[in-house]
Amino acid sequence: MGQIYWPIDKRINGPWLLGKEALEDLDTLFEKISERLNSALNEEAELIEASNLKKNFIDGSLRNVSLQKSTLIISSDGKRLFDTTVKGLLRDEKINDITPKELNLNYRKGDNNAFELQISKTGDLSYKLYAYDEKIKFDIDYEVQKWIEKYKSKKIYQIWKSAGAGLATLTFFIILFSWLSLYDTINYSYKNVLLKQADSLLSKGITKDNETNAIDLILKIESNYSSKIIRQEKLLNKTARLVLIYSIFAFLLFVLHPTTIIGIGKSEFIFNITKIWIKFVTVIIFGAIFLPKIIEIAKEYLHL
Repeated sequence: MGQIYWPIDKRINGPWLLGKEALEDLDTLFEKISERLNSALNEEAELIEASNLKKNFIDGSLRNVSLQKSTLIISSDGKRLFDTTVKGLLRDEKINDITPKELNLNYRKGDNNAFELQISKTGDLSYKLYAYDEKIKFDIDYEVQKWIEKYKSKKIYQIWKSAGAGLATLTFFIILFSWLSLYDTINYSYKNVLLKQADSLLSKGITKDNETNAIDLILKIESNYSSKIIRQEKLLNKTARLVLIYSIFAFLLFVLHPTTIIGIGKSEFIFNITKIWIKFVTVIIFGAIFLPKIIEIAKEYLHL
């Protein structure tokens, strides 16, 4: 009776920020996977030989099937860099001339023992795992999950990446609206000017020196001497200004959302800047949320 081999097939959303340390750990993991899958093949060969199901395998030909093992980096301009290990890619001098966008790992020996890992240009990581021995398969998957848990982005960064483009569009329109509402136009009629003059006169008090001016103002106001608009004044809308400032910051936050970066070669500088940016944003948001409360508690404690 035939046996069905179910692969482990998983996909983990980005962004992935993978520097040299993460890639060196991935190299160690890939070599460990290669050894375990080779062990799985040997177990498969022993079972076939012991059961004598296929005589053409008894001579050990299953143990000698061709091995496919490769690592590949694809740059943003389509250049490809091949090796058999991740560390080999890191040591290659040509890595300094490319901007990595995709990473592919592949190991296959026999029909039932294989591992494929890909970081695609969409920014997500996916992997497939086949092994003749179920225990070896789940042991390998456990090791892969350990590496993923160590280097995957926090959930909040995944949301930041996925929602960034849409929220950037929304905040752009808020910026436009608040900019158009930044100033309120005030129309001053002649009567408005007269009323201001009257207020000024009353604040100083009526004396013999300004008595004539006071009578003149009263007559003009009561007779509606003129209603013609004589000037306009633009006053700053403080609410619109506040909305504009916050919207610009939010727009930059959403536009500059983290993306998957394989931080070697020409991408190493962007990788370092992105890590600084994420820390900066985290501190700013944390401060905006918690700092006022901390200050309030401190004032209460110090009786200020």
